[in-house]
Amino acid sequence: MFRSEELFHYFFLPLIFTQSVTVAHRFHVRPLLPLFSGDGRYYVLALSQNQVRLLQGSRFSIGEIDLKDLPGSLAQTLRDDSS
Repeated sequence: MFRSEELFHYFFLPLIFTQSVTVAHRFHVRPLLPLFSGDGRYYVLALSQNQVRLLQGSRFSIGEIDLKDLPGSLAQTLRDDSS
């Protein structure tokens, strides 16, 4: 279950997890990551109005992938290049 001031979502999963409660500024999704990868590798697309990041992780590390040709923020995406 994920809850914030603006959001409430819950999901039924095919695994049993140890119950825990985490209060933070971000959702705690680490226990879910094994569901998304069979070889231990996964990707996280982090989007906000000020930044776009793509992270590649494994069971042992995580690192950012350089997105050279993509706009880095919403402001860069909406910028008028017609001048």
